[in-house]
Amino acid sequence: MLFHRLTRRSVLGAGAVSALVAIDSPAASAASGSTPTALRLRPPSGRFDVGMKALHLVDHARLDPFATTPQPREMMAQAWYPARSVHGAPRARYLTPAAAAVFEADGGFPAGLIAHMRLDAYRDAPPRQWPRGFPVVVFSPGLGLTGSSATTVVTDLASHGYVVITLDHPYDTLVVEFPDGRLVHSSIPADAGPALKAQYIATRAADARFVVSQLADRLGSVVDLGRVAMFGHSIGGATTAQVLGDDHRFLAGIDLDGSIYEPAASNQLHRPFMLVGGDYHHRGNDHSWAQFWAGLTGWRRDLGITGMGHLDFTDYRPLLDQVGGTAGFPPEMFGALDGARALDVTRAYVRAFFDRHLSSRSGHLVERPSASFPEVTFRG
Repeated sequence: MLFHRLTRRSVLGAGAVSALVAIDSPAASAASGSTPTALRLRPPSGRFDVGMKALHLVDHARLDPFATTPQPREMMAQAWYPARSVHGAPRARYLTPAAAAVFEADGGFPAGLIAHMRLDAYRDAPPRQWPRGFPVVVFSPGLGLTGSSATTVVTDLASHGYVVITLDHPYDTLVVEFPDGRLVHSSIPADAGPALKAQYIATRAADARFVVSQLADRLGSVVDLGRVAMFGHSIGGATTAQVLGDDHRFLAGIDLDGSIYEPAASNQLHRPFMLVGGDYHHRGNDHSWAQFWAGLTGWRRDLGITGMGHLDFTDYRPLLDQVGGTAGFPPEMFGALDGARALDVTRAYVRAFFDRHLSSRSGHLVERPSASFPEVTFRG
């Protein structure tokens, strides 16, 4: 099951916990009669309506290292952007129907609940034009998770004037559905070690670089390719560190609670970078963070959020809360902080970082502690 895999911190690349932990099924909790008729996520807080466009991309210059037969690397991404109008546009789904069914079965959600989710974003809505184009932010999810796992943060960024590209990495994303109906399932082994994780990261980094190279053709003047940055959760954060070391087009990066593997851990970066961890994850207990931090010679921050667990940086906590709670998850997965508050903190600091380094806005939250967010500690 997905959530069984998620409790293997060695698979997620977030630290030392490696035991497989049994958890309560959300479906069992929902059987009490509390199952909602529809799941919702926190709406975006910005002034722009949000559009979404699915991008099917094939990199003919690169073979897929995980495919069973030789073939070009093929992937799906989603572009989230400020919309000019949403009139007549259908609301976007959280996942495509077939992918949602896999997610429901794997995670113990009642059948149809994820499939019927509708977002505060609109599929193929016409994009808003902007004099310079909007800055671009790329998101890479945790190992075994989908690009949709950060939808609350991503749609909020888009509503404040960013084009955000969420990536689904075939063979390590839970499931990827292509436009012709093909499904590519995760092939992550239960005992994935550092060498395999490094291969996942290298492939993901190449995915991110390729997608950015396609944006001029796919989105045109909507994007400002002189202002590109990236963030990621768990192994997606490690991917972000790798991408900034590989590609100078990426001007800044954020790692949300992910250990960093070689060669990225040894990078010497002069570009802005921010580490964000929960109670248990910091430079004192993660050598890769301490090593990477020492090589950051430009603007840098290390933030700790009291009460945050590893999956509190994603949408899974509020989704699970709506189907009966999170009883049975170990503390390092979901912390003591209220799930909605955890995402409010995450999206506030992610946006402040990109405001500071990609836009003309101040991003004051990442400059000094704030009384509005007493959970956040500046650790460096």
